[in-house]
Formats: sequence, structure tokens, C-alpha cells
Amino acid sequence: VGFGVAGTVLTVPLLTALQSASTPWHAFLFLTFDPADDIAANPARYTALRTPSEVPRKTRETRLMTAVQALQGIHLLKDLDAATLSVVGAAASTHTFDAGQDICREGQAADGLYLIRTGSVRVTKSGSDADVVILGSGSHFGELGLVDEAPHSATVTASERCEMIKISTTTLRDKLAANPVAAAAFYRAVARSIAKRLRVTTDDLAFARQLALEQHRH
Repeated sequence: VGFGVAGTVLTVPLLTALQSASTPWHAFLFLTFDPADDIAANPARYTALRTPSEVPRKTRETRLMTAVQALQGIHLLKDLDAATLSVVGAAASTHTFDAGQDICREGQAADGLYLIRTGSVRVTKSGSDADVVILGSGSHFGELGLVDEAPHSATVTASERCEMIKISTTTLRDKLAANPVAAAAFYRAVARSIAKRLRVTTDDLAFARQLALEQHRH
């Protein structure tokens, strides 16, 4: 009888050798052994091991580091420092959407900020046949809900298979409330993003009005 651990089988003689070491044998279940090692001949080599209680902490740290690296690839967050990104990352989760799948619908309660890691999405508004905008990798949407808590103002649909990072509104607010410095940096980034979009919208409206006037004259 043996126990499979990361592709290595712990046989009865091997378990006997492990039990002779100073570390409880169950701690060894959290290692990846090299099959070439002669553990039975040198069990002391494996005495300085992580205990089970330490493994989840290490896993959380690894996941948080991965989240921070992913967030650095998003335009909205690119100027934030690692400490602020780690706070934001604590509220993050990853989601995958297939082409044609709605990510959020117009009128639904806003529950988070969405960051596009890969793929592209279409933003549409009811009563309009044209797309409002198409967003690609590194873009984001849903930030207005962080400010005014209003429902989604448009429907966002995956144009292709997309990998998204969702920042939970509720969790993020709790994290930022406990870290005023990170909160100030994050909301400053959101404010700058909204201001930039407002300027673009103003330019688009001016162009549309000018085009309408020219068509009316002719």
C-alpha cells in the first residue's frame, strides 16, 4: 500500500524511514520529492519542512503575487505601486467568458470592476444598433459602479473567449477602508480614467454636432 504525493509513491519501507525523522511524517505530504533521492538512507535531509499550517499561507502569498502581476498589465492600474496593487488584488478573482456570452447586462446591479486580461468585448446600449465601443486586452469597465453604485449603464458581451479579472465592489471597499493610503491612490487612478473618458466623449459629441450641422446645410 502506498500514498501518492506529487507523482511519488510512498511505500511502507519509505514511510518507516520518514517516521524515524524528527518531523512528523504527515508534514512530508506537502513536499514534492525527487524520485532520485534516497530518503530512506538520509531522512534527516527532510527534517526542515513546512508544516501543514504553513502551506496555505505560502499559497495565499503566491496567489497574491500572481494577482499583482496580472493587475500591472491593466492600463487603469499601471501607475499604482505594489503595495496598493496587493490591496486591490485581495479583492480579485478570475473568470473566463466564451464568445457571445454576456459579462454584465444593462440595468443589472453593479457588483464589480472588470479588467480584461485577454480577448475583447463589445459594449452595447439598448435602443442602439451600433456598438458603443469595443474594448481589448488591458482595458476595463464597471468603474462607475464603484463611485455611484448605480446599475450597469450598458451591456458588455465577449466578442471572443476572454479571461477577465473581477474586482468585487464589496470586498474592495472593505480592503480600502482599512488602508487609506491605498484607497487614495486607487480612487485617484479611477478619477483620472473617468476624466479621460469624459474628454473623449466631449470630443465625440462636438464632432457629431458639427457633422449634423454640415449635413443640415446641404
